[in-house]
Amino acid sequence: MTDIKSRRASIVSIGILAVLVLTKILLSPLGILDDLWNYNIARGIASGYTPYVDINFPHTPFFFLVFSWPLLIKRTFFVYRLTSAAILFFTSFMIRRVVSADSGRRWGTILAFLTVVFTDIVTYNGMVFLTAILIWDLLRSDLNKRRAFCFGVLCALSILSRQTTGTVLAAASFIMVISDKAKRKHAWFVFGGGVFVMILFASYLLVTGSFAAFWDYCFFSLITFGGDNGMFLPSAVLFLLMSAAGIVSDIVLIRKHDKKYLYHLVLGICLFTIGLPIMDMMHLLYSGLWFLFPVIKMISDANKDRIGDNILRLIAAIIAAQIIVTAVLGLGGTVFDNEHEELKFVPIPSDILHDDLEINRICNTYRDEGKNVTVLSSGEVIFSLINGEFHYPFDMFLNGNVGTTPPLSYIEQICDDTDSVIVIPENYMEENRQNPEGVFDYVDSHMVPVERYGIYIWYEHP
Repeated sequence: MTDIKSRRASIVSIGILAVLVLTKILLSPLGILDDLWNYNIARGIASGYTPYVDINFPHTPFFFLVFSWPLLIKRTFFVYRLTSAAILFFTSFMIRRVVSADSGRRWGTILAFLTVVFTDIVTYNGMVFLTAILIWDLLRSDLNKRRAFCFGVLCALSILSRQTTGTVLAAASFIMVISDKAKRKHAWFVFGGGVFVMILFASYLLVTGSFAAFWDYCFFSLITFGGDNGMFLPSAVLFLLMSAAGIVSDIVLIRKHDKKYLYHLVLGICLFTIGLPIMDMMHLLYSGLWFLFPVIKMISDANKDRIGDNILRLIAAIIAAQIIVTAVLGLGGTVFDNEHEELKFVPIPSDILHDDLEINRICNTYRDEGKNVTVLSSGEVIFSLINGEFHYPFDMFLNGNVGTTPPLSYIEQICDDTDSVIVIPENYMEENRQNPEGVFDYVDSHMVPVERYGIYIWYEHP
């Protein structure tokens, strides 16, 4: 009878988790540029564009390939968000599973809910995080041939999700396997699973003619621009503290001869590299959540008789209520755009929509005159979505996102076109710190301003 009640309680908490994920993702107002850029890459792949040859981005492609598949059915931002919700739900579910195994089901549910609180959008970093959870779940148990092969596949997929952190994570995972006497005998199956995926990926690059371009975007561009991309924001502090507390807790548990937390510590240090060189909430979120696992284990072990089930239920209920209330209140000042197909069913801040539509209307008047209009702004992607078009590389025209090609060479080319019209905000360098230097000055010195709307200026060929 107790087992039946426990299963029912688990089904209820998992159902609530699904509702919370859908509420958080589907009611989130449009506006986070990383979300728009990621969708734009996925929609391009779904529309037949070849990564690296036709679409410029400096990331390995697993995340974008996964998100492009549902868009083959319906190319809308709403479908993309449904996919995001599915990935976030699976990630939260796995967190609940691994934490519940060590600290109890209610603690697992609380941390799963907290994952939803902190996750604003699903990104390729989240995909690495998910592979790390699955890898740790396998490391905690005995390996057999099938599990070892899956382990190798996950290591390869972590690399194909984010080449820097994924490579470190895969290497550390393989070293942990060969360092464990019981797991070492399956090392060849781990290696085989990883090689299998990488052979498939290399074949894909060769077949699509993108092998050389892949290395230009995903390796050489990182060497060229990666070191200039460092940043620290105050939003990182909380997650740095969470990571520090987790590292201490891991060490305490390891000293108690709990070997699986040695694996946890190593994988967590790998996940911390997601926050390099950009330390902010979006990048340090994953190591922060990861290092809460041992913290909760320590709290659970020390307070088994002090923190009752009712208190834990109340904590979970408060977190769930916070997610729903925050999501609903966030809809204030938003509208739904039923005119543009790709943006249907997505809440959009009304002031942003009004300005973007007006800017797009002005641009279209020049296009109607036969002009070639190029928008140089980190928000250019929204105009591509409004028009149902693609404007690579200008949809994400940032340092490092165009491979090793000097960004200014693109500007020189369009400025030489007598039919060119360039739209650029006057605060171009302040708009986004990754906007290439020298672009605004070059446009301003080689073109003539002819129109203005807000901070946007239209330039024509003299």
